[in-house]
Amino acid sequence: AWPINQVWPGYQRPLDQTELASFSYFDCSGKVRVELESVVEFSSVHIRPLSYGIVPEVEGNTIRFEMPGPGHVVVELDDYHNAFHLFASPLETEKPDPDDPKVHYFGPGIHKAGIISLKSNETVYIEGGASVHGLIEARDASNIRIAGRGILDASQIGRFEGPYMISLHNCDDAKVDGIILRDPHKWTLVPDRCRDVEISNVKLIGLWRYNTDGIDIVNSQDVLIRDCFIRAFDDNIVLKGLMRRDDTVKGPDVKNIRVQNCVLWNDWGKPLKIGTETKADSITRIFIEDCDIVHFVHYAMDFFNGARAVISHVTFNDIRIEEPITEKASIAETIYD
Repeated sequence: AWPINQVWPGYQRPLDQTELASFSYFDCSGKVRVELESVVEFSSVHIRPLSYGIVPEVEGNTIRFEMPGPGHVVVELDDYHNAFHLFASPLETEKPDPDDPKVHYFGPGIHKAGIISLKSNETVYIEGGASVHGLIEARDASNIRIAGRGILDASQIGRFEGPYMISLHNCDDAKVDGIILRDPHKWTLVPDRCRDVEISNVKLIGLWRYNTDGIDIVNSQDVLIRDCFIRAFDDNIVLKGLMRRDDTVKGPDVKNIRVQNCVLWNDWGKPLKIGTETKADSITRIFIEDCDIVHFVHYAMDFFNGARAVISHVTFNDIRIEEPITEKASIAETIYD
């Protein structure tokens, strides 16, 4: 509700600067007929991304439309303040064995998991209907999987009470697929010094707290991000180069990063960004294509070279940019002035 990204000693952004955002999810393999009934009166409906070409039928407070298949849409009643997020995933083809000792399996229900440590050759599986309150961390691991259709929820975790929501450090061959990430306490999904990472069909929502970026690719190589939905207050997808806090160990280059077919909504920061931290020799071979930016404030795509990296061979192709949130931009300028 307010475009202020603040943190002061003792508190984060207060709840009264936010507004509720609802979502639902299901799986499908082809065309789906959707019917929604609103509990509030409205005069107009927009379904984004507009590139999907979905024209709803409206009868009283009932909204009907057809989705062509798996994909992620936002149904806005009158304006972006009244938004319903609908996540349609492809049907699951592989589910792990719940009794496999290498699988952290969470079935339907509410789970208080704390910090889940993921080792080499292990899987975290969150089944549809499950809500897991906790974080996932993997260090120096290979062949790891985080998958499912359920929700990983960090709403009960304070900013300094653990690692990033999904923290992958120095990992090889990592996949994150299908789950919903809700209300992170700081950066949400972070491959740091990783190689061969695939992030697919992941939905990020409720990123309202201070500094809750969506996906931060830090000093990593050979990363694919595809078919994701991210609504974030701070940056959505951002590429960074970092050094150790004492600045004595240089981070690896950021290279071979591909972002495809993602739907992005940004309420304060940047939807697609390189920087601000660029403490690597190079950030190169970056391909961002076939994405929809449904809302943004100030800038849709941004280079912010705050250090020494040589940034080269960056391609933006077929990026469909929709509505800037000018109301919030003007409010922010007034407040900061």
